[in-house]
Amino acid sequence: MAITVGDVMEGARDQHSSFDERRHPDRLLLRQLSGYHRRLCAKAVHVSESILATALTIPLPLTSFVAGYTLPAHQYLHGGDVWWTNGIDKSPLTLVPWAARNDAGKFPSGWVHGGVLYLKGDASDWTPYASLHLTYTPVAPEFTVLTQTLLLGDTMGDACEAFLAQVMAVRGHADKDAPRLDVGFFVQAAAAAEEAFLTDLFLRSGNQDNRIRDVRSFA
Repeated sequence: MAITVGDVMEGARDQHSSFDERRHPDRLLLRQLSGYHRRLCAKAVHVSESILATALTIPLPLTSFVAGYTLPAHQYLHGGDVWWTNGIDKSPLTLVPWAARNDAGKFPSGWVHGGVLYLKGDASDWTPYASLHLTYTPVAPEFTVLTQTLLLGDTMGDACEAFLAQVMAVRGHADKDAPRLDVGFFVQAAAAAEEAFLTDLFLRSGNQDNRIRDVRSFA
């Protein structure tokens, strides 16, 4: 289910009468949520590497074989396949370390340096191939408007709401007419909501990804 930044903010503000826009402006919460959302996505990828995988098709030949192909901003490049011009066959693309770019090895292959994908060999070596099909984990976007959505829904929304409530609780208020704030409660609630999100992700991914790390290492 798609959850918007506005949904998260509204849910967080509902948790205390002092969590209003006058004391805690939207622009401040947008910055806080952007950073947390990015960190939470990184933790999610450590639990399940494929959870945010995105497909990318690169036509061949490249516009400039020497200049390579500038990849989208990403946390992790999973790899992919090279499709032959017959449209039927494909071969796995081997990604090698930059230091091994000139070593003899598997083909087709390439390496990434400075966010640019370079293909091994000469341009003529790639004429039998029509396209590269890669998967990668994108960098979480910066939030600038309330209509943007979280990259993962469901319990991620709960974790983000709890985090923003914690931010506002820690900021506090000086209004004598507003109810007191139990900051410790909101801090504990945020930690519990994040743990619930990562645990839920772990349980849902457990039978699909044998490279899952222990969620407890991110506490």
